[in-house]
Amino acid sequence: MFTVAVDIGGTFTDVFVLDEETERTFISKTATTPDDLLVGVMTGLDEAAAQMGLNIEKLLNATERFIHATTQSSNAIFAFTGARTAVLTTRGFGDTLTIMRATGRVAGLSVMERHHYRKTDKPRLLVDERDIFEVSERVDSKGRVVVPLDEEAVHQIVRLVHERGYEALAVAFLFSQKNPEHEKRVGTIVSEEAPELFLSLSYAVAPEIGEYERSATALFNAYVGKIIGRYLERLERTLIDSGLRQKLLIVQSNGGLVTPEQTIPVFTIESGPAVGVVGAANLARELGQRDVIATDIGGTTSKVAVIKDGKWNYKNEAVINQYQLRMPMVDVTSIGAGGGSIAWVDGRRLRVGPHSAAAYPGPACYGFGGVEPTITDTDLLLGYLDPERFLGGRMTLDPELAAEVVQSRVASLLFDGDLIAAAAGIRQIIDAQMADLIRKATLERG
Repeated sequence: MFTVAVDIGGTFTDVFVLDEETERTFISKTATTPDDLLVGVMTGLDEAAAQMGLNIEKLLNATERFIHATTQSSNAIFAFTGARTAVLTTRGFGDTLTIMRATGRVAGLSVMERHHYRKTDKPRLLVDERDIFEVSERVDSKGRVVVPLDEEAVHQIVRLVHERGYEALAVAFLFSQKNPEHEKRVGTIVSEEAPELFLSLSYAVAPEIGEYERSATALFNAYVGKIIGRYLERLERTLIDSGLRQKLLIVQSNGGLVTPEQTIPVFTIESGPAVGVVGAANLARELGQRDVIATDIGGTTSKVAVIKDGKWNYKNEAVINQYQLRMPMVDVTSIGAGGGSIAWVDGRRLRVGPHSAAAYPGPACYGFGGVEPTITDTDLLLGYLDPERFLGGRMTLDPELAAEVVQSRVASLLFDGDLIAAAAGIRQIIDAQMADLIRKATLERG
């Protein structure tokens, strides 16, 4: 019997197979396929099966547990590539997400960044002001209906949202955690008027006090729900058709496992790093270490977690892109910086991230048409990467393409044409960001 684990990142997809009887392990790494994530998963499974002398059907037939984690939610949020989302809220409360909490300007920032408060700003919202709609309704703090829901207005708004091409709708009414009937009624109307919309109701996602946190959680769930929800449906169907007999298990941000039907898309944020922290703690225990800093540097994001006395921390509030979400998760700190992070010039300042070249077109050196300089391109130019041994030798990197984009986009603008100085400057910025991330995860926690 086998245990299969798959983790999809913004750049690569990893497949791990454990033979429970012999305790042998098999690992494959393939490029993530953003246009159809399933392709990368099935390619990785095919390669792992081939290592074992099997085909996919025989591998899946003998699989006892199939565990799936992904950072796609986090990557979509950091890169602003989620679904086009509308928000419906109680009349008079349309600015809840924009106003945030008083800590909105500094939530998730380092001590150094907080010291320069005047230079801080509120984060970019996942939606624009025109994407937020208000409707007459009101429930008080005890759950009593004060103003009935204007159902005719809801019908009009849902039709408008559908006509304008929105893919998802987040609904967050005042005190819906006390009385969700109005949100439930909106759900019924959406199923009648626009059933293809991905619907995120705040009472179902985060039924807790805190209007801002509940609204933000519902919004983020809608923003990534189209990507995650529909992908999981296809994945499970494909795996079953390919021979899987057991239920697919999805990793949640708290490190637990649920079925696809039980999955709340926003709770897959940091699911890969969550189980990575659990694995790091187990490895540290085997090595006799109890105090560990665990890092996970991917193509799009980087994460850090602290393991103290062999234990990791949990938290009930996540700070993603400075937004405070109400969700249980392993305490992981993230930034939008990784191997695919794009270096760019802002006036006379060199910046790196948060946007990523992802797997496709990827860094310029991949040869897939990438035209922006990335960390992978600079690492290649600085000699950190062997162009002939990338991805286990299955992929060759092109130093000339890397040099071309770094030269034209950075060196010629800021470094008097010095290619290596430009590459070193980009690397220095990303190293500083990584170091600051570790400081944020450790020193600020004592």
